[in-house]
Amino acid sequence: MLSYSRLCSAGYLPIKEESRDEVLPPVEPLRGRDLIRVDGSDAERVREFIARVDNAMRAAAMGVVFNTFHAIEAPVLHKIRRQLLTRATFAIGPMHRLLGAPEEHGLHAPDRGCVAWLHAQAPRSVLYVSLGSVARIDREVFDEMAMGLAGSGVPFLWVIRPAFVTGTADGDAPPLPEPLAPVVADGKGKVVTWAPQRDVLAHPAIGGFWTHCGWNSTLESICEGVPMLVQPCFGDQTVNARYVTQQWGVGLELGEVFDRARVAEAVRKLMVGEEGAAVRERARDLKAKARQSVEDDGASAAAIDRLVRYMFFLIRDSKAGATSAVNSVAFGFFCSLGWVGCLKAVDKTFVCFSSLILLIIRCYQVTSLISAAVAGGFITEFDDVYSDIMDSKMFPGDQPHQGDNSVREEILDPKE
Repeated sequence: MLSYSRLCSAGYLPIKEESRDEVLPPVEPLRGRDLIRVDGSDAERVREFIARVDNAMRAAAMGVVFNTFHAIEAPVLHKIRRQLLTRATFAIGPMHRLLGAPEEHGLHAPDRGCVAWLHAQAPRSVLYVSLGSVARIDREVFDEMAMGLAGSGVPFLWVIRPAFVTGTADGDAPPLPEPLAPVVADGKGKVVTWAPQRDVLAHPAIGGFWTHCGWNSTLESICEGVPMLVQPCFGDQTVNARYVTQQWGVGLELGEVFDRARVAEAVRKLMVGEEGAAVRERARDLKAKARQSVEDDGASAAAIDRLVRYMFFLIRDSKAGATSAVNSVAFGFFCSLGWVGCLKAVDKTFVCFSSLILLIIRCYQVTSLISAAVAGGFITEFDDVYSDIMDSKMFPGDQPHQGDNSVREEILDPKE
């Protein structure tokens, strides 16, 4: 999004049909086909919207928080810092790993029977197939997926949501094509309406993940060292898929020609082929890096510490009357899809990418805030909750309400 205006002014956008497969130098390794495509009457409105968001981020945001980690996106994060002209960027992911968050509470109840089925499968033998909670596909694509899975000979666990296929009612799952039904009946495949994805990806029987490349799914797969077969559907998924396959090398593409023979070939290539073996090795390497990032001495753990200290600096400066820099800092605590609590602080806002910021509670174990949040209350006064923290040695100096510049510089310029 931050590069959209620059791509327009440089003539790369709108994408020309003949250049869809060309890599765009300003956003390498992305191609024209990887960007969100907007045509017709909506194009100008989208450009205006992105420009407004871009300008607001540059002018008003006191910081930007990303659910990613430096081992996979250090060059991108460095570029963002240059483009936004702010040093206050914090890569704190993978958040689900960092927080030890419970299994996600989605729109569907997971069928945990699939985990028991996985117990009976050989290690790294099963392909997990899930295109997320939103995407819908045509019946023709669904049939080719099913026939390709049946023809691959690879055991699979397939999430087929109600209304996953266009033309089916909201509460109905589409019937399986005839050649696939015996495979499921024989126990060589398993179909569920929803799965506990983190538990599935962490299971030793899983050897691959056919995914839409939503960012949460991508991070969860990386964290478990599971190689991916990518089928992006919309939005940022095409960008994520390009990075998975080309930048990080932990996934394979299905290709644009989508038929049962190519599906079966791609599945076998990932699960039992030589190319898949190389992808699995890189996936194991990224898994180790993801886990290291959230260790006590990891980059993401350090970024959380910097984020908390930076927020307290902003709040402290505001309380001390330094309103020329900051009138207000507003941020919230999120848990899954719902608010856990809200701190009324003092009109600047953190731009938050992905869900944020239960980690602040966890990081400093502010138990009084947790209790009030769980009780459904809202914290409206700063002093009662944070006085001990704000007067502690977290911020050195004889005058506790004046930000120490050397510490601030350390926060904004970490040794990473």
